[in-house]
Amino acid sequence: VMLCLVLVLSTLHLIGPVETDASEKIRVIFGVTSSKSGMYPWQAAHGTIINQNVPDLMVTTVECPHAAAEVLEHIRKGEMHFGIGGTRMMYRAYHGIDDYQGRAIPHLRCIMTLAVIPFTIFVSQESGIQALTELEGKKFGTSFPASLTGKKIHKICDALGIRPNYFEATMGATIEAYKAGKIVGFIKPGAPDSAILTCAAVKPIRLLPITKAQFEICKSKYPGYFSKLSVIPAGTYPGQKTDISAVTFLPAWVGTSKLSPDIVYKMLKVWYENRKTLAALYAAANKEEGELGFPKLTIETASIPLHAGAYKFYREIGLNIPDRLIPPEVKK
Repeated sequence: VMLCLVLVLSTLHLIGPVETDASEKIRVIFGVTSSKSGMYPWQAAHGTIINQNVPDLMVTTVECPHAAAEVLEHIRKGEMHFGIGGTRMMYRAYHGIDDYQGRAIPHLRCIMTLAVIPFTIFVSQESGIQALTELEGKKFGTSFPASLTGKKIHKICDALGIRPNYFEATMGATIEAYKAGKIVGFIKPGAPDSAILTCAAVKPIRLLPITKAQFEICKSKYPGYFSKLSVIPAGTYPGQKTDISAVTFLPAWVGTSKLSPDIVYKMLKVWYENRKTLAALYAAANKEEGELGFPKLTIETASIPLHAGAYKFYREIGLNIPDRLIPPEVKK
């Protein structure tokens, strides 16, 4: 997969506005998460739906093992047209703050918010750990430190004064480390998540909640990383008898103003028409606070201006767009 990405990017070099002629399809490079993630089939299906329903577009879907952070870096460098991002990450990148200090992307634009997805933070039952604070000194999986997930758990623990012994590796290596008892647990977006269910089948798990007080501490210290609390309902995972409060990931499709409004409009229209099919591929998306109701969710949660093509689509279906989300290109 990485070889594929290298070949694609070496062929395209820096991507400018996509162009075509009457005899060729418009080719668009689309970045999605790691194939080890339970979200991968759902995300990748968005490219397939476009290719099946928009005759003049050809979407090339590229797996990015470091997920949203990697996708956004390719977009920043002009190596990718659009892909998966998180609403808070998009906010930091657009404004050039925190980890994007000196690397602002002012032409970054939101296309849609896909769902409200809780982060599952779990440990093995045999570890005896009952709370986040008990991760102190324990070997705990984060995914790559540069990933959205890695950054999230680092910020949580730093804000709360917890110092785990971080295990930072690919998701595949993290899963194997848990099964072998080399780490006590790890953090992963999604609930239920297939990777965590696989782990639970080998070693029973215990979910660790983040309390409202802990969340407020995290949000106060790192406002660019935290948006809202969510709940992982009882019974989501084997042996889970109570609701668990969790921080959230709001995955979104993100691109730049260099991408044609016509292209984005066509893609959104097809996704909207096929939202039930797409939402059925991932549990967190298969609800109104997910892809089934994505237009309303997007307007409520987008953290940066909409893409001009998205602005046109959302207005067309009757939504009121707040001033903060109106693209600068439209205001001119």
